Amino acid sequence: MVNSLTAKESSDSQSILLVEGAMGVLDGGGRQGRGCVADLAEILSLPIVLVVDVNKQFHSVTLAPLGLLKARPEVNLLGVILNKVGSERHLSGARESLELHGVNCLGWLPKNEEFKIPERHLGLVLPEDNPSIENYIEALSEQIEETVLLDSILEEASDISLSEAQYPRVGVEPLGQNIAIAQDKAFAFHYIHLMNYWQGKGANILPFSPLADEGPDENADAVFLPGGYPELHLPQLMANSNFTSGMKIMHDNNALIYGECGGFMVLGEAVIDAQGHSHRMLGFLKHTTSFQKPKLHLGYRKFKALTNPHFQGGFMGHEFHYSTLEVSQGTQNLFQVEDSFGNKLPDAGLVEGNVLGSYHHLICADHA
Repeated sequence: MVNSLTAKESSDSQSILLVEGAMGVLDGGGRQGRGCVADLAEILSLPIVLVVDVNKQFHSVTLAPLGLLKARPEVNLLGVILNKVGSERHLSGARESLELHGVNCLGWLPKNEEFKIPERHLGLVLPEDNPSIENYIEALSEQIEETVLLDSILEEASDISLSEAQYPRVGVEPLGQNIAIAQDKAFAFHYIHLMNYWQGKGANILPFSPLADEGPDENADAVFLPGGYPELHLPQLMANSNFTSGMKIMHDNNALIYGECGGFMVLGEAVIDAQGHSHRMLGFLKHTTSFQKPKLHLGYRKFKALTNPHFQGGFMGHEFHYSTLEVSQGTQNLFQVEDSFGNKLPDAGLVEGNVLGSYHHLICADHA
């Protein structure tokens, strides 16, 4: 099941903000699902559209929307879009069941392999890596125009009115005054709200592409390697001499260097791929990551910075990776970590001088 929220960009605009919710509408962190899509819908006063996979079900399609209304009666459920409809009879029975229980059917999509986006570890294949993405979007758009009540959905989109007092400041302070940030297919998982916050605090953002063999801007006093898919480009990354030499110059000049997840992997000594081949990395931190025995690590996390000269206080974030970590003895950790249930996890991340990193993605400061 996929769920989404719809909102008008402003009262004077016809633009629509569509918020996609991962997993189920009540799935979030901890025992109460805190931070789930239903919470976001309530905070922003946005209507919810449930997209329900009806493959191998008929009248049971009503269970998801009715369960949501029972569990969270305060949310505004606009209606349901039926996905993977197999026939006219299938559609008519599912639609009748929804209408019988007072749930709006906002449209449907047929069962069609052309509408399936390829997947890989950590999620869907990114658009820039999918050569068929334009054809996919065009075919899906034509189908949606034909079988989904777009006008009804657009008419019910809500205006967002959220004062600054209703949400906390981001609070992950800028890494420096001039921050070089890796941005390409290998380092794609950066968060725009952090970039905007850092710029709002006066920092300059200096993008560069390691895959295009670009090094950090020479004026940078900090370097950020975000998460992404560096494991798909290991030989190329380390063969790109401008990137590796530029990173070494930053390291030798004592610039602050921070890596998250994929970026953390690249800061280590080596990455071992699924076939057991070892690929040399930058070697700034004393760890090796391996894909030989994949293990899922997933969930919201709370962090408290251990003693170091760069990070202080608490943070909220998440972890999502399949690789495993081998750390050399005598290393210094970066964070104390708890999961969303309050269970203490092993200390995480590494610090070596002005180089820091961890598997974890920081989202905001912990204002609890």
